[in-house]
Amino acid sequence: MQKPQLTLVAKAVGDTGVLTNSGQIAFAAVIDPKENLNGEMKFSCVFLFEKGSDTHNELKRAATAAAKAKWGDKIPADLRNPIRDGSEKEYEGFAGMLYISPTAKKKPGIVDQRNKPVTSDDVIYSGCWVRVHVNAFAYDQKGNKGVSFGLENIQVLGDGDPFSGRKRADQVFQPVVDAGNPFPKGEDEDEAASLF
Repeated sequence: MQKPQLTLVAKAVGDTGVLTNSGQIAFAAVIDPKENLNGEMKFSCVFLFEKGSDTHNELKRAATAAAKAKWGDKIPADLRNPIRDGSEKEYEGFAGMLYISPTAKKKPGIVDQRNKPVTSDDVIYSGCWVRVHVNAFAYDQKGNKGVSFGLENIQVLGDGDPFSGRKRADQVFQPVVDAGNPFPKGEDEDEAASLF
């Protein structure tokens, strides 16, 4: 499925926060946390967006603000950049895109287009279209210095082709009417009748 045709503009949320425009999510662990390489349980995802977009510009602004808040005007030259080039990866959907990998110890707020809560990973999955609210922060741990993004909130904007390459079941199958095994009584009766 193609990019949603929405007029969304990325914007600053305070000095270090960003509300992005639309992009795709990958490696989504946002309904349930997963253990990271340090053995910590964290919520995480990869957010893919276009180079040179307003999202790109706002994320750079927020990362710079976070670095300046920690180091002032003497920002170390060897900082780890939180905005990465997707072409360095051989994952589906990454080519030609930039990405960030925001994480959170606390579950992010997740809503759909109507601003209703999302609680199922059937709705938010690798390949769907989203916008995210992230907050940049700087770190200096045992000589490892950089800026990263904390995951605050996600809004699901629409379905996309899953990055797994596997099609969704509703894209593969059609309703099947079988007199020996009819649809259950209820809301599907009208749909079943329309198939004849």
